[in-house]
Amino acid sequence: MRLYIFRHGMTFQSKNNVAYTPENYKTSPLLDEGIPVIEKIGNYLKDIKTDVNYTSPILRCTQTAEIISEISGKIFLPNDLLTEYGQWVESFEDLRARANKFIEYLNTQQVEFSAICTHGGVISALKYLLVYKKYKPVNLTDYPLPGVITIIENTKFEEVDFNST
Repeated sequence: MRLYIFRHGMTFQSKNNVAYTPENYKTSPLLDEGIPVIEKIGNYLKDIKTDVNYTSPILRCTQTAEIISEISGKIFLPNDLLTEYGQWVESFEDLRARANKFIEYLNTQQVEFSAICTHGGVISALKYLLVYKKYKPVNLTDYPLPGVITIIENTKFEEVDFNST
């Protein structure tokens, strides 16, 4: 399985390193200044074969996936397992279980290649569970900025940063 996992585009919160709140985590939109980086990701993904692609149903992810779809022609299906809930809704153990459930889902669907738009914590969970086969609370904040694709294949990963290209 080869996954191209990327975080939603830049929002006020991600730009200013401010936490989302229960009031804004579902509705925080993308900033216009972050769109060129998303377009670069779309151009990168355009010529990459994927079987099926997924996005968190949260606004900032669906906006990111729509921009990438316009450029790449890829369709992104919303999947609730990729949603960000925050510590006010779920525990670390819940996040880990949800990420494992998404991995199991990909395996049952026999997905070989997929592009996935999601949130930092979910990216961290997927990376550690797929590459290292374990995920600990200390790993929770080990995720890339918007504009970086984490490519995971088998037990290896690499990151491609579009912020400076």
